[in-house]
Amino acid sequence: MTNKYYKDYFDLEQSDFKYKEYVNEFGRGQYGLLVLLLGILGIFMYFSFTSIMNILDEIQAFFASYAETVEGFVGLLQNYRGDIISLLFIAILTSYITSVLALRVLEGIGAAFLWVLTFLSSLISVFLIVQIRTFIADQSWLFWMLVVFALLPIILLVIFWKNLKIAARLINLTAKMLMQNKRVLINGVIYGLLFLGLTVGLAGIYIDYFIVLTDAEDVLLQIRSTDFSQSMFIILVTAMYYFLVQFTYNFYYGGVIAQAHGFYRGKKIGTSDSFKVMIKRMRAIMVYSAFSTIIYMIQWFLRQLAKRSKDTEKLTKLGIKHKVGGNVMPGIIDKKSLGQRMANWAIKMLEKLWLLINFYTLPAIVIENMPARKAIKRSANFVRTKIANLYIRKTAVRHIFRFTTVLMLFLSGGAGAMLGVLLKDYFSLTETTAIIIFALMFLVVAGIPAWLMSKNLDVVYLTFLYCFSIDKEYEELGITGIPSRFKGIFSVKCEKKAGRLLDSKQKKIAAYIGTLVCLLSLVAPVFVIFTLYSRNYTITTLGVPYHDWLESMSWATGYGLIALGIGGLMVVIARRKLLSTALLISMFSGVFAIIYINYLRPMTWDPGSVQETFDIFQMIILVLELMVISPCVIGVIAEAAIIGQEVNSERKDKLLVDLEQAMLEPDIDPMSIEPS
Repeated sequence: MTNKYYKDYFDLEQSDFKYKEYVNEFGRGQYGLLVLLLGILGIFMYFSFTSIMNILDEIQAFFASYAETVEGFVGLLQNYRGDIISLLFIAILTSYITSVLALRVLEGIGAAFLWVLTFLSSLISVFLIVQIRTFIADQSWLFWMLVVFALLPIILLVIFWKNLKIAARLINLTAKMLMQNKRVLINGVIYGLLFLGLTVGLAGIYIDYFIVLTDAEDVLLQIRSTDFSQSMFIILVTAMYYFLVQFTYNFYYGGVIAQAHGFYRGKKIGTSDSFKVMIKRMRAIMVYSAFSTIIYMIQWFLRQLAKRSKDTEKLTKLGIKHKVGGNVMPGIIDKKSLGQRMANWAIKMLEKLWLLINFYTLPAIVIENMPARKAIKRSANFVRTKIANLYIRKTAVRHIFRFTTVLMLFLSGGAGAMLGVLLKDYFSLTETTAIIIFALMFLVVAGIPAWLMSKNLDVVYLTFLYCFSIDKEYEELGITGIPSRFKGIFSVKCEKKAGRLLDSKQKKIAAYIGTLVCLLSLVAPVFVIFTLYSRNYTITTLGVPYHDWLESMSWATGYGLIALGIGGLMVVIARRKLLSTALLISMFSGVFAIIYINYLRPMTWDPGSVQETFDIFQMIILVLELMVISPCVIGVIAEAAIIGQEVNSERKDKLLVDLEQAMLEPDIDPMSIEPS
């Protein structure tokens, strides 16, 4: 192993990070351990494949009588395979666009949202303390216990406001990193596929060894009794599963940590470079994964002991014949007694305690090339000494990341609903059915990238928090000038920054004007919503007033689009990507609203269902107008936050330029000054 340490790769004089040396020299490749790992994976996959093939044979024999129905369903899918593939492609593209937009929103307003969320939590806490006191005046101990919990947001805001500033900056950097380096998604996709394959394999082994399909009239599933050798086999297979899952998670998300670390140091590490780093961390990752496997196996044993599997009568009602062999096997009925509840609580606490202790372990292994035991010790020390950062991460930051994921899903579902309205006639569906089906389909497709984005947000933020923490340690030791995106310390000439700031003056003016015009344009969709609900279904029977009513909404939407277009043009000139993207979505929604009002609305109104049809008509226009308003409002808020950040950045850059110019001025020799 190399004798170099992490700090040896800093060039403090140039404020640079020796990236190539770090990747190529720091650590040693463990290819022998890689062969061992592939051997374990091969053994597990062999038994998984054998069990799954046995299950497929049983299923094929059991469902032979339903072959005609299955073939008919498959044939139906084949007839629509072109449409299905096209819709899936559109849904995937939509999920990508919405993920980018959600990240831009996070970059723009994430920091402000953190402060607002903490401030509101503090206000609510004060209100609850005042209200609770009148109800539990006699229970002083309960009151003071609730006061302690209610005061946490206030303490966080007042005492740890510096930690909140750090979290706000790290949220902004997290969004930027995921925007600039989307290749980190590859790691999540690979891990997700491997995790799915391993889980299906383990389920196949369990089913093959414990459950058999029968053709008896009163029994569909029969649980096999087991002997000792089978139980030991299941224990070993389960241990292999947990180890492989833990290793794949640590390896591939460790690659995300490597890429995030490079970004933090001002470099751009690709996927192949991150894997090169992880190969050199194999020993520590395998040991850490083995430790985690032991913890999860203890949980597994406790879970089996906590489950009840002796209620034969209930199992028989489920069509399952149960034979108790006295060995460890998956429980079926989980009717919890007090002891079982305590066992389940102990299981959850064991997992949470392990995760808490190892909050920083993986970054310590990947970034500083620490052995597993030393990394766990370092993580526990960071958790103990930096509890405020951990609390902020577990509360406010987590809520902000969840909001980002939900925003992505909401935009994807809304896009699917709009497409459903467009294609309802093609698939012979009613408007309501089309909206529900397409919205659900787009939500399901977007669920995968949403999950990946959520995991990447957590991992990247954790990496930046760890990098910031070790930088603080170095500063306490007197080591300064460490390259860091948090402080913007790099080997970049200040003159270039000053030139860019001067060139951007007109662009900022265009951005301000465009943002103001966009805000004014929102008057139109608000007017449309008020006009929409100013009438009931009887308007459809009035002829000319009905068409005038429709035209007023159509023209108002059009005028709003003209204003949005003018504001959008100014924003594009100013190169404001976030607000430009938001305005594009708003304009698309407005155009679709005009098309719907004029061409896609119900042309005839059935007297028997006019109320229901009119309600759907109002709901669709309301959704479309809200889709005009929402992206524009979010974009304007984000733009305001970005403008504030730019103002602060300009002040810092100007100060930096002034300092450098002052340092470049030659010193004046007092002896050279002639007396007057």
